[in-house]
Amino acid sequence: MVFKLDRIERIREYEMVFITKPEISDEELAKVKELFENVVKDHAGEVLKTTVMGKRKLFYEVKGTLRGLFLYSTFTGNNKLITELERRLRINENVIRYQTIKLDSYVKDIEAKRAFYKSEKFEDSTAVLTKAMKEVKDDYDKFKPQGV
Repeated sequence: MVFKLDRIERIREYEMVFITKPEISDEELAKVKELFENVVKDHAGEVLKTTVMGKRKLFYEVKGTLRGLFLYSTFTGNNKLITELERRLRINENVIRYQTIKLDSYVKDIEAKRAFYKSEKFEDSTAVLTKAMKEVKDDYDKFKPQGV
């Protein structure tokens, strides 16, 4: 007699920052965001919040560019989602870099997560992150070696 154990798929919470080319048009940016949202939905996930953080100067050249448009997103899904999502972003010519971080390994109350990302508390934390990124950029410009 053979027993088959079904593996329970855990819903996890992730955040992702990805950088697109700075000269990307609004239509192409909408396509990148739509691709991201469709992959998450196809793998039984949910996009909680996506924020366009603006164009920033990069510390070093990535794929021939020194600037990039930063997007920050939080979402839920299973571990198979990350593999597919990173594969799709890797082959997209508008995305030059991405980073995925697991925030919570087991989401029990999805409604509380949705409420948090719609609250002012989250908006305040995003504003702090954006301000910190601007300060780093300003410091880089001030102490940048001459001739670089």
